[in-house]
Amino acid sequence: MQFDSLDLQICGRFGIQPRQSTPILGGLSEAYVWCVTDVSGRNFALKAWRPVSPAQLQHRRAVRWWMRDASGTYPDFVPCPLQAGGSDMSGESLILLQGQYAWQAETWCTGESLRCAPSQVQCAVAATALQQLHATGREFARCHSSSVLALQRSPSPAILRRAELVDDLLQGGLQRLLVLVRSTGAAGASAVADCFLQLLKKWLPWLQQLLQPWRSRTLNLQPVLRDVRTENLLFHREQISGVIDWDAADVDHPCLDAARLLRSWYAGNSTALPAAADHWAEVWQLSSDLRQLLAVFDAAAVLLNPIVWLRRLADDPALFSRLPAARQRFEQLVQTADQWQSVFPRR
Repeated sequence: MQFDSLDLQICGRFGIQPRQSTPILGGLSEAYVWCVTDVSGRNFALKAWRPVSPAQLQHRRAVRWWMRDASGTYPDFVPCPLQAGGSDMSGESLILLQGQYAWQAETWCTGESLRCAPSQVQCAVAATALQQLHATGREFARCHSSSVLALQRSPSPAILRRAELVDDLLQGGLQRLLVLVRSTGAAGASAVADCFLQLLKKWLPWLQQLLQPWRSRTLNLQPVLRDVRTENLLFHREQISGVIDWDAADVDHPCLDAARLLRSWYAGNSTALPAAADHWAEVWQLSSDLRQLLAVFDAAAVLLNPIVWLRRLADDPALFSRLPAARQRFEQLVQTADQWQSVFPRR
């Protein structure tokens, strides 16, 4: 797909009069993204992606409705979704179906993601910004109690998914996955996968024990971003200027976002990460239980995230050759898993 008359038509549906457009690397989701400049000089993000189900489409529309509410409260760093003509209080027009694609448009956030670990000030302002966004999520959920983003009292979905994955891996899934990956013939991937799966084999019993108490632990769940990482957090000097890419948002515990961002910033840096996590916990005033929850989210994610890419590779053997960035991401995740230490090491 290229930026042609179809895209110009889509721009018009969202009320954008385009003057020029620039394709933007759409990340690893294989979505199409453009930065579109309109005749007034304003910039907008235009994104096209393939919905996999009506439920996914409904979910993303709910997320963008929350995003629209949040942008009204924090316009300095939350992009505002555009509606496709008219006034639609249901959020349906925030995502437009056209052909095989779903289209969405929003205001463009300026600034850049960090290329190194944040300063203490940047870490603190990020913690505050996420607190503010989580507050808008709770308010949205209260006002839309029938939404897929409603408040819940239940165990964390992220923990339940990961605990089930650990169970499956311990019951033969690890070996099955290794056979599948080896059968793909992906150059170099099998060797990295072998090393990772051997590492994971060592950690799985411990990880199962770590997750077990949280499988029945009732938590206050609310809308969270789930994919808040360094690429999706923009800064202008020491201030947050953009929180972008909300498409993975769902209901879970806010500590999931904290764990995701901290690990994204520090990866395997076992010296700087604990100090940053302590500082974050102070800003959020986390109890000892919630500090433990953050650490559990982090451990499960770091040790299990490479599995996501191995499964994708098993289903799509050409993945790493088609998306070199996917292979790079997988290898980075494996390296981080190999270096993993808790965000709150015992003293």
